[in-house]
Amino acid sequence: MTAFLASVSSVDEARVVADIADVVDLKNPEAGALGALASDRVQEIVRWSAGRYVLSAALGDLPMRPHLIADACEAMAASGVDFVKIGLFADIACRSCIQAAAARTLEAALVGVLFADQAPDLTLLDDMASACFASRQLGEDRMSLSSRATNSRARCADMPRENSGCRSSHRTSSGLLLTTA
Repeated sequence: MTAFLASVSSVDEARVVADIADVVDLKNPEAGALGALASDRVQEIVRWSAGRYVLSAALGDLPMRPHLIADACEAMAASGVDFVKIGLFADIACRSCIQAAAARTLEAALVGVLFADQAPDLTLLDDMASACFASRQLGEDRMSLSSRATNSRARCADMPRENSGCRSSHRTSSGLLLTTA
């Protein structure tokens, strides 16, 4: 399955792309590769969407501290988005962060993003699958993702990989996140 993901940082931007994007991705590219929007901005877009569109939201470039990641996942999931994107940066604590995030009962599905420029441990993809992450993605690099304009677009090629042991109703997949200028 190939889906079109459009990153936005306001309701005005969401209105422009909502009817053509498969996923409306809420993030602040000025705050990093997976820069988080302020919670009031996320809430504003969720209210505007009113469940009509699939929404994902980035947590921000957080340090790899399991409790911090889990708390941020829980807070973002409570906002009403469908998917919470977690940047998993090169750090020995990545596995613990994956487990901590997955241990919480969340209303949103989890998406883990590794970055190619950090020579990621690709066995983390299997850890995310075992933890029932809805999607596991390998981004080209942190710099190119964070340097995109506010209305950046990305195409995500997903290869289905079901995990029947997951408690979530979201289909699981793995993929390569490709960004375009």
